[in-house]
Amino acid sequence: MNLFGRSGDLFSKAVPVTTMFNEGLPLGETPCIRAAFGEALHVYALATDGYGRLSSCDAPKATLGEIALRAFALTPA
Repeated sequence: MNLFGRSGDLFSKAVPVTTMFNEGLPLGETPCIRAAFGEALHVYALATDGYGRLSSCDAPKATLGEIALRAFALTPA
């Protein structure tokens, strides 16, 4: 099965590098030799006070200098 593992609120999955370069590749296409991925996470809170959304519960809080960015790149050695 193609499942993620879970430990508390952390989800993980070991994916071989060759799978990331080759999976879903159309027939006849040459596999990539370099790849990169990045994300910027923002959690939009759904909490309300009965009148409107409590945006102060959003995360990360930009006013506190928090930022949620992650990235990685793969290339041959």
